Amino acid sequence: MIIISFKMPTHLCQIRHSEAMNFSYPKLMFIIRAIAFLAILACILFIMSMGNISNTWLLGFAGIFILAILIAHVSPIFTQHEVNDDGIRLKHGIIFNDIFPYNHIETVEIYAFHTSFLGPLSKRHRIVLATGRNGLIRIKLNHKKRFGMLLLKKGDVIIIDLEKPYDFMKLVNEKLSKNSQ
Repeated sequence: MIIISFKMPTHLCQIRHSEAMNFSYPKLMFIIRAIAFLAILACILFIMSMGNISNTWLLGFAGIFILAILIAHVSPIFTQHEVNDDGIRLKHGIIFNDIFPYNHIETVEIYAFHTSFLGPLSKRHRIVLATGRNGLIRIKLNHKKRFGMLLLKKGDVIIIDLEKPYDFMKLVNEKLSKNSQ
């Protein structure tokens, strides 16, 4: 019997020494929007197929529309935010994925804000990753940061919504107090 062992160079892999706590955000809105947009796509394709349009155009249009639905409305269903010893990782499907070390975070608090926009938005240096009005958390950064995944928009406040906002706030504030000592 021959046993082959491979040792991976340490500079090629990141070893996480602590367990991360995952926090889900409400995903019902993404499911509803994905179904609605698929229904709209079906209606548009039906209307287009009644005319004298080639199948290549129909397939191309359907492919682009389905890709947009997958990126914007289906991918967030399979992601969640996480808190570990190094910082907070905010994931919002393919649209947003960033890590915020604790030394870049000024405050984390429950937020009462009426949002009419349901998705990533930068307004007055505020990035809104919320899909609803309940369970909102406001993360204030020490400085403005550019977000490449949001077309280089700049912000120093991030608003997210969570299913368990108080647990998230408590855990992050504990980590912030440990980090400041």
